[in-house]
Amino acid sequence: MSISSLIALFGAMFLLAIIPGPAVFVIIARSFSSGFLRGVYDNGYCFR
Repeated sequence: MSISSLIALFGAMFLLAIIPGPAVFVIIARSFSSGFLRGVYDNGYCFR
């Protein structure tokens, strides 16, 4: 594997790692619309 292929692979892996998935967008949207605790609750943590 050449150095340019390694750099391309590293770049693609880095981009995929920093882009949040759809679940993150759902939690953020629910937090904005219903409040922080609802976003935390949707994340799977229940403090009640």
